[in-house]
Amino acid sequence: MILQCIFTFLAVSAFCVLFEVPKKLVPVGGLMGGLCWGIYLLCLKYGISLYGANFIAATSIALIAEILARIVKQPSPMFFVPGVLPIVPGYSLYYGVYNFAVGEHALSKEYFVKAVMISMLIALSVFLVNSVFRLNLHGRKHGV
Repeated sequence: MILQCIFTFLAVSAFCVLFEVPKKLVPVGGLMGGLCWGIYLLCLKYGISLYGANFIAATSIALIAEILARIVKQPSPMFFVPGVLPIVPGYSLYYGVYNFAVGEHALSKEYFVKAVMISMLIALSVFLVNSVFRLNLHGRKHGV
């Protein structure tokens, strides 16, 4: 598991370099990706469903990204996007399209539903964490 997280760190760091993330933030992006993958694997190891593991990992990364954004004074997507990259459902989308192309429509539907569910959970996690931070920030400005 640790080896997987190390390779995820390297892969996400390479992604950051490829997409011209500021050089000082490349290791942070890689760390976020490795951490996300580690959380995901731990959730699966302890019997949490695929969807639950994705939601917990994405929510954890969204929370850390919001905190880092305020510390480093950078936009939170700078940390969230590389962080959540390892759990994006590319595998499911690929096999959904592949099975559709070869005529396996039932299997294709299964892969597409999985990809859409995971994508929605990732979006929901960002929405929830961002909303909590905005409400907290709004409350502080208005003395609530």
